[in-house]
Amino acid sequence: MSLGILGPPTSGPAVYVAGILNGTNATQIGYSSTIAKLSDKKLYPNFVRTVSSDKAQSRHLVELVRRLEWSYIILVNTDDPYGRDGTEEFKQLAKKFGICVKAQYELPIASNKAAEIIDKIYINELPYARNNTMGAVYFGQLSKAKDLLLAISLKAPRGSDIKRLHWIMSDGVGTEIAEYISSRGLQDTTKGLLTLSIAQQHLSDFKKYLTEKVNRVARGTATALDYAINPWIGDYVSEKLKCDLSKSSVRNHGVYCDTINMQNIADAYSQGDYLTNILDAVYIFAVALKRAHRDKCGTGTTGMCTPLQNIGQQNFLEYVKNTSFSYTDLDSTFVPREFQLFQRHISFDRNGDLVVESSNASYFINNYQNGKFVHVGEVRDNTVHLDLNNVVMYDERNSELRGATLPPSACKGTCSSCINQFKPETEFAYIPGDIIITGMFSVHWDTRDHYQCGSYRNYTAGYLSLEAFLFAIEYAREHIHPSIGALLFDDCYSQVRSNYIITNFYNSRTDVLKVQSDGQRIPSDKVAAIVGSLASTVTLSIADILRPLGLPQISYGSTSTYLDSKQRYPYFLRTVPSDDIQTKAMVELIKHLGYNYVSTINTDGDYGRTGVEAFKKYAHQKICIAHSLEVSSSAASTSNVMYQVVDTITKTAQAGIIVFFGDDHKVKQLLEAMKFIDTNTRRVKGKFIIIGSEAWGDDPGVIRGYEDIVRGSFTFKIDTPLNLRSDFEAYVTKKTPNSSNNTPWFREFWQDHFKCNLPNGFDNKVGLPFCDTSKVLRKADVITRDPWVDHAIYSTLAAATGVKAALQELCPSQPNNICSAYFQNPDKVVVNFKQVELSSPGQAKYKPFNVEGNGDIGYKIFNLQQKTPGEIEYSQVFSVSGTGMLTPLGNDPIFYDDIGREQKFTSVCPPNQTECSKCNIYAVMATGGTPMQEERTTRIMLYYVSIPMCSVLFIIVVVYIVYTACKRRKGKKSVDEKANGHLNTAFAASGNIDGSADTVRWPEPPIRPLPDPPIPVDQSEQSSGYMYADDRLKALPEALRLVMLQQNSALRRIHKPDAELGSVFDVESSFSTYAPVSCSSKRDTSFDPGSGSGSSHTCICDSAGLTACRQLSLNSHSDRDSPHTSWDCHSSSPRCGSGISYQTSECPSHTRYCHRHAHRDSSATSPTYSQVVNGMLREMKSPAISPGEHSSGSIADVSSFNNSNSLHDDSPLSAKSFGKDVSWSQKGSSCPVLTPSPSDVPRNYLHFKNPHYTNGHITDNRPVVPSPTKMQIENPSSNSESGETIAGTFI
Repeated sequence: MSLGILGPPTSGPAVYVAGILNGTNATQIGYSSTIAKLSDKKLYPNFVRTVSSDKAQSRHLVELVRRLEWSYIILVNTDDPYGRDGTEEFKQLAKKFGICVKAQYELPIASNKAAEIIDKIYINELPYARNNTMGAVYFGQLSKAKDLLLAISLKAPRGSDIKRLHWIMSDGVGTEIAEYISSRGLQDTTKGLLTLSIAQQHLSDFKKYLTEKVNRVARGTATALDYAINPWIGDYVSEKLKCDLSKSSVRNHGVYCDTINMQNIADAYSQGDYLTNILDAVYIFAVALKRAHRDKCGTGTTGMCTPLQNIGQQNFLEYVKNTSFSYTDLDSTFVPREFQLFQRHISFDRNGDLVVESSNASYFINNYQNGKFVHVGEVRDNTVHLDLNNVVMYDERNSELRGATLPPSACKGTCSSCINQFKPETEFAYIPGDIIITGMFSVHWDTRDHYQCGSYRNYTAGYLSLEAFLFAIEYAREHIHPSIGALLFDDCYSQVRSNYIITNFYNSRTDVLKVQSDGQRIPSDKVAAIVGSLASTVTLSIADILRPLGLPQISYGSTSTYLDSKQRYPYFLRTVPSDDIQTKAMVELIKHLGYNYVSTINTDGDYGRTGVEAFKKYAHQKICIAHSLEVSSSAASTSNVMYQVVDTITKTAQAGIIVFFGDDHKVKQLLEAMKFIDTNTRRVKGKFIIIGSEAWGDDPGVIRGYEDIVRGSFTFKIDTPLNLRSDFEAYVTKKTPNSSNNTPWFREFWQDHFKCNLPNGFDNKVGLPFCDTSKVLRKADVITRDPWVDHAIYSTLAAATGVKAALQELCPSQPNNICSAYFQNPDKVVVNFKQVELSSPGQAKYKPFNVEGNGDIGYKIFNLQQKTPGEIEYSQVFSVSGTGMLTPLGNDPIFYDDIGREQKFTSVCPPNQTECSKCNIYAVMATGGTPMQEERTTRIMLYYVSIPMCSVLFIIVVVYIVYTACKRRKGKKSVDEKANGHLNTAFAASGNIDGSADTVRWPEPPIRPLPDPPIPVDQSEQSSGYMYADDRLKALPEALRLVMLQQNSALRRIHKPDAELGSVFDVESSFSTYAPVSCSSKRDTSFDPGSGSGSSHTCICDSAGLTACRQLSLNSHSDRDSPHTSWDCHSSSPRCGSGISYQTSECPSHTRYCHRHAHRDSSATSPTYSQVVNGMLREMKSPAISPGEHSSGSIADVSSFNNSNSLHDDSPLSAKSFGKDVSWSQKGSSCPVLTPSPSDVPRNYLHFKNPHYTNGHITDNRPVVPSPTKMQIENPSSNSESGETIAGTFI
């Protein structure tokens, strides 16, 4: 009868055979096939084995890596089932224990790619490991391991690098590679290698049996039976002893076997890694057969009986599977002595895998030392037993390393690939309970895609607020309800991410929230309330999701007025007051101080926008707002916009108060911008103070480095009526990185707080030391003025107390669990929440919510006062009630000048300020105010006396201006009517199909280069920053003005533009006299802009021209186009008569306007025609004039200057310039003659980039996206006196 199959030896063929045998009931016993899938009895019911599954081996390999404290490794595997499946199992376990697999390489069985892979490892992986040393784990066949070791010895880039890579190899390699190492001389390459091998017992009887048999074969005295039993014995002896069996055979080794003595044969003996398991398989067949014989043939019988012969394979398979015996129960005559000595026991588990007794080792850990493998540890009872002092490895200098000096394998810096390996789709912390309170906190910043988390957020309401939530949960479990649990998320300051988390949780995404210990999903029907979030934008997005679910939500930091709507958010509560109260108090503060002129800055989220909107509501007809500007709330946004905003505000010096509504990280950007601008302009210190919202609070870290900027400013801070700080501090200071109850984010907090790198981390900061393992958190480390810590505790305790009260009312029969009535009656649940009272021993009870569900508390107002130079203290000067009532505390505010001396401060609208007249605020200034108000009353009343007198004069001027304008525009069609009639067409051409002016955004403001960082130009209407005069721009309808800005985004941008003499000038550096200039000049024929030589132009001007040039010299202290330009005028030259002359020695640099001297050197570039001719005209690419074109020679980007220093032949040579002819002579033989009069200056002309006047149209050659239609003005109306084109229809 056939008992079954023993083998095959490797996993791949074993799987193949087991698949074939499925359904045949034939028995298969494996002795070295360890692949995990063979444990699946549904697929392989006939298979049992005398070795453990690779699941066990992978677990032990991971544990070995952990014992070595390797956290950053590479994997190499063979491409067969054994290598691939074992590696995948290893990776899953490594991830669980925080071991990063930096890279994985696969060796094909069919080809030798070892050298290529080794090169990649040394070049691509080692440089990113700490100390350039790295651990590698190999899971694969013995043959490919040989290739690897040989490649390492041959292909390592430098000899010392061989020791930078430290290997652990699986049981497929074991100790059987030792012979190959010796034969190839790889001892130095291999020393330090660690391997895992199946635990074996040394069998002396087998060694005696085998060496005697080998000796007979070698001597040629083997019997026929020897060869009959094993036909391959001759090949084994020849290969093992490296000899030839007979003198007549082909000589492969050069040595005859009969010359080898018995001692050499004994020395060549090696038991192998699977002998014990092979013998176990043989004895299993024997024991199963013996029991089947007893059952079928009866006790005491011998030989084959018919029932046994007909037993069938199925029945015998069951005997094999149920085999369980100890070698001590067998006849010692037929059993190796060692098996009985160590009481070896054999049985299978339900998967057919060998059960190893806890007293026996299942694996050996081997270390290659001094030319051989040494047994340094073992796996027993599923635990790695290893003394690291017995393990030897070597560094690149070949020095021996043991124990604590064993080489590391860790990430060198920040290893993003590793961080991503361990960061789950949704990171969370979970405390089991029957009643779950969910917390949403902002541990990290948002990112551009808003789904992922950015960098660690070490600002207020950061990680300590999250720990405050956990502290409150622990407190609630002890004092409020023992069944309370918690679920904690990092919303990363992103409304998109918070939506993603909540919706996935309630959509039962089973792959999102699973408990690691048991893989079970966290039940959403146990969540009774949600605490969070900080940012109003995030809280609003969560509230929109929770409203249909009827779940109560309590925020510890969201103050936006949007959340006041109980119709939209009926189940929302917060322990902090609404910004409506804060802004009301801000207005009262400004009035109390006697001020009425401010600017506002807000961030672009719901918090900043609603805060400023509420401020404007209360400020109406009481406080005038000079500027109201907005910046991005994103942490990733640059500081440029903040610089622009501050630059704009600080130019309006009378509005000395800046009301700031934004997050604390934006406060630092604001202070940085103010400090920089003050350093360059001296227009901040002593002239501006800030009133900061509660997000600033009294955090000393925000103002560090900006003490001289914030002197005299005010900040708001939310009250904290219940003090639980001491208990919280005691809770947090017990925690260390090794605490079992840590969150996934605690390591980041620890590293950021102590400014160090924890061992085996993947977010190491370059330049920081490793954390001292003896470090502990002290009370001083967690003391914070951050009010959000307190309110996180209040919100969590209020949620726990409210849930308990609601369960007692709605679920009286099961108050320790949530019943359906809790979710069916959300209105009753919220009522219970609003009635919550909190208390602490020795403190009065505190009711956190008012009737609207907002925080029933007020604010503290601090004045930043200078104690000593450079030392600023938050000094409380006012308190604010929960209704917004302002109460002085007797500590008067102090204000400072630019050097820190106390001074009086004012921020009052002067009566002649245009913006202030719109505010209509003077009627509210009455007597009977505070002393600060009365102090300014006299000065304000002086304004009233002057107003009537000024009004009369103002009316006369207005009447004159209107009369003049009507005369000039007689018969002209209405600009507004013509422009607005075709507004939708213009918007459609620009992509704004709805035609709404509100959808048009102003273009990105230009930035004027200053020392780093840049400061933007003024954006007020008075100086628009574009190449047209301001009067016409302001006269246009708003919608048309926006169209012009959008469609003509390529307009030349100039700081404070003005039009002089038909050109465009900069107001700051042009002269104010509109004197006509008449100039003629002969060009020096030797002048060559590219030659590097000097040359001069001799220009003769009349007296008016001389006056103009002199004025230009006075006003042009610096020319931003060319810092080397000089403006020098002389009248002494005989050649010029009464005019002026420019001499080479007197004008060493480029000088512009109608007279020019150009001195060239080898480093200078060729001047364009515009530089030579157009004076203060902004430099463009060689402007030219087209016939009839209304551009006055100043706009068109047409190349007009070639290497012969003349106009192109095809360039137009004359132009109609607003009624006056301007002639330019050809070939540049002379300077241009410009003879416009002051009345002809086109101050209001709208310029295009490439204008062409064709058939009554002014067109811009630049295509309009998305329409290819040119920008045109159809049927332009013009002024008959000046020839100026004014308006028309946009096409």
